[in-house]
Amino acid sequence: MYKVELADGTIIDAKLNGNNFIPEVLDKHLFEDNLEEIIITDDSGEVETLYNQKVQFAKVGDKETFIFLSKKDT
Repeated sequence: MYKVELADGTIIDAKLNGNNFIPEVLDKHLFEDNLEEIIITDDSGEVETLYNQKVQFAKVGDKETFIFLSKKDT
């Protein structure tokens, strides 16, 4: 299980499949103006910090997923 912490401190627990995060429940409004800094912690405690991201949503089967993309890559 991964812990995704958004800029305002909101925490989303999610599984990871490839680059797609799969939370139990996905509230897309949590991401609005909240992607300046994202801290991702995996289940072994390794931490990755992302800055100035955008988010893309997708539905895979019956699950809602999200992925982070760098704004500079677009």
